[in-house]
Amino acid sequence: SQDGGLTWNSCALGPASDYYRVVAWGTAGYAIALGGNGIIAYTANAYTWTKHTAAISGFNPRGLGAVSGQTFVAVGDSGQLYRTLNITTWTKIVGPNAVDNLSDVATLTNGTTVLVVGLKGVIWRSADSGATWAKIAGPNTVDDLYGVAALSATVAVAVGFLGAVWRTTDAGVTWTKVTGANTSDNLRDIEAMDASRLVAVGEKGAVWLSSDAGITWWALDKSNKPAEDSLYSVACGSAGTTLLAVGVGSGYAWRAGGIQYDPATQFVAP
Repeated sequence: SQDGGLTWNSCALGPASDYYRVVAWGTAGYAIALGGNGIIAYTANAYTWTKHTAAISGFNPRGLGAVSGQTFVAVGDSGQLYRTLNITTWTKIVGPNAVDNLSDVATLTNGTTVLVVGLKGVIWRSADSGATWAKIAGPNTVDDLYGVAALSATVAVAVGFLGAVWRTTDAGVTWTKVTGANTSDNLRDIEAMDASRLVAVGEKGAVWLSSDAGITWWALDKSNKPAEDSLYSVACGSAGTTLLAVGVGSGYAWRAGGIQYDPATQFVAP
Protein backbone atom coordinates (compact mmCIF):
# COMPACT_ATOMS: atom_id res chain seq x y z
CA SER A 1 0.00 0.00 0.00
CA GLN A 2 1.21 3.52 -0.83
CA ASP A 3 -1.79 5.51 0.38
CA GLY A 4 -1.81 4.78 4.09
CA GLY A 5 -3.53 1.44 3.72
CA LEU A 6 -6.62 2.51 1.75
CA THR A 7 -5.76 0.37 -1.27
CA TRP A 8 -3.51 -2.66 -1.66
CA ASN A 9 -1.61 -4.38 -4.46
CA SER A 10 -0.49 -8.00 -4.37
CA CYS A 11 3.15 -8.87 -5.00
CA ALA A 12 4.24 -12.31 -6.15
CA LEU A 13 6.89 -13.77 -3.85
CA GLY A 14 6.97 -17.28 -5.29
CA PRO A 15 4.82 -20.40 -5.65
CA ALA A 16 1.44 -20.58 -3.97
CA SER A 17 2.83 -23.30 -1.70
CA ASP A 18 5.14 -20.75 -0.08
CA TYR A 19 3.74 -18.94 2.93
CA TYR A 20 5.37 -15.96 4.59
CA ARG A 21 4.96 -15.20 8.26
CA VAL A 22 6.98 -12.07 9.04
CA VAL A 23 8.23 -9.01 7.16
CA ALA A 24 10.41 -6.06 8.17
CA TRP A 25 11.89 -2.95 6.56
CA GLY A 26 15.58 -2.25 7.08
CA THR A 27 17.25 1.14 7.34
CA ALA A 28 19.12 0.63 4.07
CA GLY A 29 15.92 0.53 2.01
CA TYR A 30 15.50 -3.24 1.90
CA ALA A 31 12.61 -5.34 3.17
CA ILE A 32 12.76 -9.03 4.05
CA ALA A 33 10.01 -11.62 4.32
CA LEU A 34 10.59 -14.97 6.02
CA GLY A 35 8.32 -17.97 5.85
CA GLY A 36 7.81 -21.62 6.59
CA ASN A 37 10.95 -23.75 6.72
CA GLY A 38 13.10 -20.63 6.49
CA ILE A 39 12.25 -19.44 2.98
CA ILE A 40 13.59 -15.95 2.31
CA ALA A 41 12.42 -13.19 -0.03
CA TYR A 42 13.72 -9.64 -0.24
CA THR A 43 13.04 -6.40 -2.10
CA ALA A 44 14.45 -2.91 -2.53
CA ASN A 45 11.26 -1.33 -3.88
CA ALA A 46 8.36 -3.30 -2.31
CA TYR A 47 7.10 -4.34 -5.77
CA THR A 48 9.73 -6.71 -7.12
CA TRP A 49 10.60 -9.53 -4.73
CA THR A 50 13.42 -12.01 -5.10
CA LYS A 51 13.18 -15.42 -3.51
CA HIS A 52 16.58 -16.46 -2.21
CA THR A 53 17.78 -19.80 -3.54
CA ALA A 54 18.89 -20.96 -0.09
CA ALA A 55 16.53 -21.25 2.88
CA ILE A 56 17.18 -21.45 6.60
CA SER A 57 16.41 -25.16 6.85
CA GLY A 58 14.13 -26.19 9.69
CA PHE A 59 13.43 -22.60 10.82
CA ASN A 60 9.84 -21.39 11.27
CA PRO A 61 10.13 -17.71 12.25
CA ARG A 62 7.93 -16.04 14.85
CA GLY A 63 9.52 -12.60 14.80
CA LEU A 64 11.77 -10.49 12.58
CA GLY A 65 13.41 -7.16 13.28
CA ALA A 66 15.68 -4.72 11.46
CA VAL A 67 18.81 -3.70 13.36
CA SER A 68 20.72 -1.33 11.06
CA GLY A 69 21.74 -1.26 7.42
CA GLN A 70 21.26 -4.76 6.04
CA THR A 71 21.43 -6.38 9.49
CA PHE A 72 18.29 -8.26 10.58
CA VAL A 73 17.51 -10.65 13.45
CA ALA A 74 14.88 -13.41 13.21
CA VAL A 75 13.58 -15.58 16.07
CA GLY A 76 11.41 -18.66 16.54
CA ASP A 77 10.61 -21.60 18.76
CA SER A 78 13.15 -23.65 20.72
CA GLY A 79 15.57 -20.75 21.09
CA GLN A 80 16.16 -20.35 17.37
CA LEU A 81 17.82 -17.03 16.58
CA TYR A 82 19.35 -16.10 13.24
CA ARG A 83 21.18 -12.98 12.06
CA THR A 84 22.11 -11.59 8.67
CA LEU A 85 24.49 -8.77 7.77
CA ASN A 86 23.72 -8.79 4.04
CA ILE A 87 20.09 -10.04 3.71
CA THR A 88 20.91 -13.35 2.02
CA THR A 89 23.45 -15.06 4.32
CA TRP A 90 22.02 -16.04 7.72
CA THR A 91 23.96 -17.31 10.72
CA LYS A 92 22.51 -19.16 13.70
CA ILE A 93 23.50 -17.34 16.87
CA VAL A 94 24.51 -19.25 19.96
CA GLY A 95 22.81 -17.74 22.97
CA PRO A 96 19.11 -18.42 23.65
CA ASN A 97 18.62 -21.92 24.99
CA ALA A 98 16.46 -24.59 23.41
CA VAL A 99 13.58 -24.23 25.88
CA ASP A 100 12.92 -20.56 25.13
CA ASN A 101 10.18 -19.99 22.55
CA LEU A 102 10.89 -16.53 21.12
CA SER A 103 8.20 -14.20 19.76
CA ASP A 104 9.41 -10.77 18.70
CA VAL A 105 12.41 -8.49 18.11
CA ALA A 106 12.98 -4.76 18.68
CA THR A 107 16.05 -2.58 18.18
CA LEU A 108 16.56 0.49 20.36
CA THR A 109 17.18 3.76 18.57
CA ASN A 110 20.94 3.58 19.21
CA GLY A 111 20.98 0.94 16.46
CA THR A 112 23.04 -1.57 18.44
CA THR A 113 20.91 -2.75 21.40
CA VAL A 114 18.50 -5.50 20.36
CA LEU A 115 15.78 -7.03 22.56
CA VAL A 116 14.00 -10.35 22.05
CA VAL A 117 10.94 -11.46 24.04
CA GLY A 118 9.18 -14.81 24.29
CA LEU A 119 6.91 -17.14 26.20
CA LYS A 120 7.11 -17.50 29.99
CA GLY A 121 8.42 -13.94 30.30
CA VAL A 122 11.74 -14.64 28.64
CA ILE A 123 13.84 -11.67 27.50
CA TRP A 124 17.21 -11.80 25.76
CA ARG A 125 19.39 -8.74 25.15
CA SER A 126 22.25 -7.96 22.77
CA ALA A 127 24.44 -4.85 23.01
CA ASP A 128 26.37 -5.52 19.80
CA SER A 129 23.72 -5.58 17.04
CA GLY A 130 22.79 -9.20 17.68
CA ALA A 131 26.23 -10.82 17.64
CA THR A 132 26.14 -11.98 21.29
CA TRP A 133 23.26 -12.34 23.74
CA ALA A 134 22.54 -12.38 27.49
CA LYS A 135 19.37 -13.56 29.21
CA ILE A 136 17.69 -10.89 31.35
CA ALA A 137 16.10 -11.59 34.71
CA GLY A 138 12.87 -9.62 35.01
CA PRO A 139 9.38 -10.64 33.84
CA ASN A 140 7.83 -13.53 35.75
CA THR A 141 7.29 -16.93 34.17
CA VAL A 142 3.49 -16.47 34.02
CA ASP A 143 3.39 -13.67 31.45
CA ASP A 144 3.92 -14.93 27.93
CA LEU A 145 5.31 -12.01 25.94
CA TYR A 146 4.24 -11.72 22.30
CA GLY A 147 5.44 -8.28 21.20
CA VAL A 148 8.05 -5.65 22.01
CA ALA A 149 8.62 -2.10 20.75
CA ALA A 150 11.43 0.41 21.30
CA LEU A 151 10.75 4.11 21.87
CA SER A 152 14.28 5.45 22.39
CA ALA A 153 17.83 4.35 23.17
CA THR A 154 16.72 3.36 26.69
CA VAL A 155 12.93 2.80 26.75
CA ALA A 156 11.09 -0.27 25.43
CA VAL A 157 7.74 -1.89 26.20
CA ALA A 158 6.66 -5.54 25.89
CA VAL A 159 3.08 -6.89 25.87
CA GLY A 160 1.49 -10.30 26.14
CA PHE A 161 -0.76 -12.70 28.00
CA LEU A 162 -3.96 -11.25 29.54
CA GLY A 163 -2.92 -7.68 28.80
CA ALA A 164 0.48 -7.94 30.47
CA VAL A 165 2.67 -4.86 29.93
CA TRP A 166 6.34 -4.74 30.92
CA ARG A 167 8.57 -1.67 30.58
CA THR A 168 12.31 -0.92 30.68
CA THR A 169 14.03 2.46 30.99
CA ASP A 170 17.64 1.25 31.03
CA ALA A 171 17.91 -0.33 27.58
CA GLY A 172 16.51 -3.68 28.64
CA VAL A 173 18.70 -4.43 31.65
CA THR A 174 15.81 -4.29 34.17
CA TRP A 175 12.02 -4.46 33.66
CA THR A 176 8.95 -3.31 35.61
CA LYS A 177 5.38 -4.53 35.18
CA VAL A 178 2.93 -1.75 34.35
CA THR A 179 -0.61 -1.88 35.75
CA GLY A 180 -2.16 -0.18 32.75
CA ALA A 181 -3.81 -2.43 30.16
CA ASN A 182 -6.49 -3.89 32.42
CA THR A 183 -7.87 -6.48 30.02
CA SER A 184 -8.49 -10.20 29.77
CA ASP A 185 -7.53 -10.05 26.08
CA ASN A 186 -4.11 -11.32 25.08
CA LEU A 187 -2.10 -8.50 23.48
CA ARG A 188 -0.33 -9.90 20.42
CA ASP A 189 1.71 -6.98 19.08
CA ILE A 190 2.87 -3.47 19.92
CA GLU A 191 4.11 -0.58 17.79
CA ALA A 192 5.84 2.68 18.74
CA MET A 193 4.68 5.68 16.71
CA ASP A 194 7.27 8.02 18.22
CA ALA A 195 9.13 8.46 21.51
CA SER A 196 5.92 8.59 23.58
CA ARG A 197 2.98 7.04 21.67
CA LEU A 198 2.31 3.29 21.57
CA VAL A 199 -0.40 1.08 20.12
CA ALA A 200 -1.00 -2.50 21.29
CA VAL A 201 -3.44 -4.89 19.55
CA GLY A 202 -4.79 -8.28 20.47
CA GLU A 203 -7.56 -10.81 20.57
CA LYS A 204 -11.26 -9.94 20.11
CA GLY A 205 -10.32 -6.70 18.36
CA ALA A 206 -8.48 -5.24 21.35
CA VAL A 207 -6.69 -1.94 20.69
CA TRP A 208 -4.90 -0.17 23.53
CA LEU A 209 -3.15 3.21 23.39
CA SER A 210 -0.53 5.00 25.47
CA SER A 211 0.72 8.55 25.07
CA ASP A 212 3.29 8.53 27.90
CA ALA A 213 5.74 5.86 26.72
CA GLY A 214 3.75 2.96 28.14
CA ILE A 215 3.13 4.15 31.69
CA THR A 216 -0.66 4.50 31.37
CA TRP A 217 -3.06 2.91 28.87
CA TRP A 218 -6.64 3.15 27.64
CA ALA A 219 -8.73 1.03 25.28
CA LEU A 220 -10.37 2.07 22.03
CA ASP A 221 -14.04 1.25 21.55
CA LYS A 222 -14.31 -2.19 19.90
CA SER A 223 -17.96 -1.81 18.85
CA ASN A 224 -17.12 -1.01 15.21
CA LYS A 225 -15.11 -4.20 14.69
CA PRO A 226 -16.48 -7.76 14.36
CA ALA A 227 -15.97 -9.72 17.57
CA GLU A 228 -14.22 -12.50 15.66
CA ASP A 229 -11.45 -10.17 14.44
CA SER A 230 -8.43 -10.95 16.58
CA LEU A 231 -5.55 -8.63 15.70
CA TYR A 232 -2.07 -10.17 15.60
CA SER A 233 0.06 -7.44 14.08
CA VAL A 234 0.11 -3.64 13.92
CA ALA A 235 2.33 -1.26 11.96
CA CYS A 236 2.78 2.49 11.79
CA GLY A 237 3.56 4.49 8.65
CA SER A 238 6.83 6.41 8.45
CA ALA A 239 5.05 9.74 8.97
CA GLY A 240 3.51 8.52 12.21
CA THR A 241 -0.03 9.23 10.99
CA THR A 242 -1.24 5.88 9.64
CA LEU A 243 -1.87 2.71 11.62
CA LEU A 244 -2.70 -0.68 10.09
CA ALA A 245 -3.65 -3.87 11.92
CA VAL A 246 -4.23 -7.38 10.58
CA GLY A 247 -5.28 -10.68 12.07
CA VAL A 248 -7.81 -13.47 11.70
CA GLY A 249 -11.60 -13.37 11.46
CA SER A 250 -13.48 -11.35 8.86
CA GLY A 251 -10.53 -11.10 6.47
CA TYR A 252 -10.23 -7.31 6.70
CA ALA A 253 -7.21 -5.17 7.41
CA TRP A 254 -8.09 -2.42 9.88
CA ARG A 255 -6.90 1.17 9.41
CA ALA A 256 -7.03 3.62 12.31
CA GLY A 257 -9.06 6.77 11.77
CA GLY A 258 -10.87 5.67 8.61
CA ILE A 259 -10.05 7.93 5.67
CA GLN A 260 -7.48 9.98 7.55
CA TYR A 261 -5.86 9.26 10.87
CA ASP A 262 -5.85 12.19 13.29
CA PRO A 263 -3.25 11.77 16.06
CA ALA A 264 -4.56 14.85 17.84
CA THR A 265 -7.87 13.12 18.60
CA GLN A 266 -6.88 9.45 18.59
CA PHE A 267 -4.25 9.95 21.28
CA VAL A 268 -6.30 11.89 23.80
CA ALA A 269 -7.23 9.74 26.77
CA PRO A 270 -10.97 9.54 27.50
